[in-house]
Amino acid sequence: MIVSLENGTPSRRKIKILSSLAKHACLVGDTNVAVKHYEKCISIMRGQAKENDILLATLLLKSGNLELELGNIERGIEQISESVDTMTTVYGCDDDLVSKLGSSFDKICEGDLRSIPKALLVRVDFPRAPHPQYLSLGIT
Repeated sequence: MIVSLENGTPSRRKIKILSSLAKHACLVGDTNVAVKHYEKCISIMRGQAKENDILLATLLLKSGNLELELGNIERGIEQISESVDTMTTVYGCDDDLVSKLGSSFDKICEGDLRSIPKALLVRVDFPRAPHPQYLSLGIT
């Protein structure tokens, strides 16, 4: 995978490879490496079109959660906040997952929770249809 990255693959492929490397790093307990891979994904995504909002929000959520685990509270909160804001725009504030993420985020800010629960992070990995209001803006 690393060879593919060095050969200048298209950004979608780079994101998929880096995300896979980040997941692997998490599995083997190398949180610092995982954060670096997610940060690279995020920087690539920032230059992408609006239709990639959910992917960016997912990456921000995962990276932010890892930042919290590393003790980088301010950075983690900043990334999770941006993620929740984007998901609220795309899915609407009444969406069950968005509501639970927002609630968890509030608890993190209050110091009652250390990170986003793993059960919620798993649910974010599966894309869903955007809120109809988001679609009416001409954004898909």
